[in-house]
Amino acid sequence: MKVRYGLPESSVIGLRGCDFVLPDGSDHSSGRRFREMFARVLSCRLRHCPECSSITGSHLGCRRGDAYLKSAGKCGIQEMHARSLISMHSRFAADSAGRSDFRVRRVWVGAEGAPHSFVAAQIDVQSHLSKICGSIAEMKPAPRLYALLLAIDILHPFEDGNGRLMRGLACAFAVQYRCDFFAFLAVYIKVAQDDFVHALEMAADDVPLELHGFHARAVEKYQCLMAEPGGFERWLDESVIRKVEWMCGDVFRRHLVD
Repeated sequence: MKVRYGLPESSVIGLRGCDFVLPDGSDHSSGRRFREMFARVLSCRLRHCPECSSITGSHLGCRRGDAYLKSAGKCGIQEMHARSLISMHSRFAADSAGRSDFRVRRVWVGAEGAPHSFVAAQIDVQSHLSKICGSIAEMKPAPRLYALLLAIDILHPFEDGNGRLMRGLACAFAVQYRCDFFAFLAVYIKVAQDDFVHALEMAADDVPLELHGFHARAVEKYQCLMAEPGGFERWLDESVIRKVEWMCGDVFRRHLVD
């Protein structure tokens, strides 16, 4: 990747021209129940929840799921700036290390320890993100969401909890734009994490075709599940809950690791 001094504005601005077509009807919200179902998975099933222990069924009444959905509705995504991400990070990654501000000493490009990753040059993360937020302010919701996810993934502006921030951001877009597809996308980017990260890395190098393809596959999956009665519930059970399994006492629990 070429992103050694941060993320070029050209990479995010280039997403403006991508045709991220949303599924038919996805901008007509199916109601609170749909968003709540995904919010509870994001809150209690993708990571271990100390309240409900991430036990199947127990998460449906967990207060953390309610709080997650409320937090998504309070995020100011219409006029975002760099400091907005700090507020969102504190909401969606409250138990992460160093959640009070951006990291200051290093910025990893790629996963720490991965063969092609490296520590970027010393950059002012807040200033960098401010420029990016300003350059994408007039974008339509879908490309703007992908641009923000790209910036967070490449810059990794926080010491911990960047993945939770990305998923929370997608959920916030779902609530505030009343777009069910964004709620689905919040979970899908974790389920298809390898493909998503690869697509973002290519987009960072000014090659957005892979990200466009990822979006098309997400839309296709969403439409298939929407056409099947109970499809989303089944998908969450089969594809998400079984992603990682472990035994804890007499309870067989499942979760995803951030």
